[in-house]
Amino acid sequence: VHRFTTIDTISTLINHFESLYRYSIDTESDQFINALSLIQVHSIPQHLSSFIVLFELNHLPSSNTLLFEKNNLLFRFLFRSGNTIFAWGSMNTELQSVIHAFPGWYSGAQPFCKVCCPVQLLTTVMSSNYSCTCSNASPYLNPGEKWSLQNAMRYTANFFLDKSATRKNWSMVLDPNYSSLSSYEQRKRIYYAIYDSFAVTFLHQAIYDKLSLIQLREAELISLFTSNAPPHSSSLSS
Repeated sequence: VHRFTTIDTISTLINHFESLYRYSIDTESDQFINALSLIQVHSIPQHLSSFIVLFELNHLPSSNTLLFEKNNLLFRFLFRSGNTIFAWGSMNTELQSVIHAFPGWYSGAQPFCKVCCPVQLLTTVMSSNYSCTCSNASPYLNPGEKWSLQNAMRYTANFFLDKSATRKNWSMVLDPNYSSLSSYEQRKRIYYAIYDSFAVTFLHQAIYDKLSLIQLREAELISLFTSNAPPHSSSLSS
């Protein structure tokens, strides 16, 4: 979404987000100007389809245009009272930060192995050699330490999340129709932004549905990108 986005596109997004109340959100900052440049929002509907919207903050429309008014309405739907918004990292206190809930969930989601399964639990606890080798250990010594999103995806889903674009110039337009970036660089940054949003949604579903690692890895993807939470009514503040 930027100053060249069509009214029809914004209207489609408004219609989609008007009836939704759960989202994942991520952001990218431009390291060269030390400013927030991109907001990624992933809708979590009860039934697919869902959208990932990239708001290019340095290229939004002028305040005296209809497109600006439409953008403003879209943001009001996204951040209205009653919405549940998930994020990774430090966000506003009204948002639910997945990073704080992840360490406790990961510790309790480990699968049983021959050493720690309930049948042999009494014997193994009495043994001085008690240990568990059923899954990858945490890369952090402190059990409550905050995980990076990359490590969280690696240890839960064996998925490599490429973070090489983190320190890019995010002030540049990403839309292929208007960007001065090469096609390769456009795709790399867009996929980076999209996969970060997917990862937050993926992990929030695992945590809040209290899935074990085995359940998570065997789950259908559609169940991880939709919400079982009942819809509720909410209104925009004037």
